[in-house]
Amino acid sequence: MNRWQKRASKKRKSVSFQPTRNDIQAAVDEYLKKGGKITKLEANDVNYEDFMRQKESYSAINDFFLGN
Repeated sequence: MNRWQKRASKKRKSVSFQPTRNDIQAAVDEYLKKGGKITKLEANDVNYEDFMRQKESYSAINDFFLGN
């Protein structure tokens, strides 16, 4: 093989990110330290599975998750 020819690169399987509770807590702490805000969403009487079966638009789904 000529040294100037490109070698076929092996495809590498990417490692999936599986954060631990400590990773998540550190990310949340950093987000809050930088001025981020987290709003707690309260459950309501709308059933998520029934809502998803309706196949509504993305804006309706966002409204569901944001409590609008």
